[in-house]
Amino acid sequence: MSDSRFFNKQTCDLLWRYGMLQTGDFIYILKVNIIYLISLEVFILFNIVFNLLLLVMDHTFNFGMLCSNNLGPQSVLPTVSVI
Repeated sequence: MSDSRFFNKQTCDLLWRYGMLQTGDFIYILKVNIIYLISLEVFILFNIVFNLLLLVMDHTFNFGMLCSNNLGPQSVLPTVSVI
């Protein structure tokens, strides 16, 4: 049927003009483009959700470490014992 060389608009127009491209080819190209766009949107949405999840986990981890384990600025100061 069709392959990736038909994705160029000028190529499609020329092939249609000279009768080398049929209606089924356009339907095939349309299906492939729709599938490509849907998969691209799903990939972008997955990346957004994943990055937001990482951001929330990072914030929660940092907040939990600072509050529950008392790892504030005081704990990193060296202790000096006076005799």
